[in-house]
Amino acid sequence: MTKFFSRGWGSPEHIKKLFEFRKLVANGETCMKLVDANHAISIDKVKLDESGEFQIIDGHFFSPLAQHLPGLLPKVAENAYFQLIVPEKWKTQDRPLCIHMAGTDIVF
Repeated sequence: MTKFFSRGWGSPEHIKKLFEFRKLVANGETCMKLVDANHAISIDKVKLDESGEFQIIDGHFFSPLAQHLPGLLPKVAENAYFQLIVPEKWKTQDRPLCIHMAGTDIVF
C-alpha cells in the first residue's frame, strides 16, 4: 500500500533506544538541555528571490539525534538540510519562523 517501512521498522535495539530517549524529550526542561544553544549551523548559500523581497538561505547542521543516539540514523540523515525563506526587510519587530524539514529519505 505504501513505500514507508517496506523493509520493516528497523532494529529492535534501535526501537528500544528510541523509547528510552522519548522519555527524555517528553520532559520539556530536560529536552531543552539536550541541544546546545550554540549548536553549529552551516550556511551554504544566501540569495535573493527574483522579486528581491525575500532572502533564500540554504544550510545544514549535524543532527543532535545522531549525537545522542549514534548509529541510529542512516548516514544520509545525520546532516539535516534546510532552506530558510525570510523577508529582505521585516515589517515588524516580531520575527516568527516556521521550520519544515523532511521526515524521511525515501524517494518515490
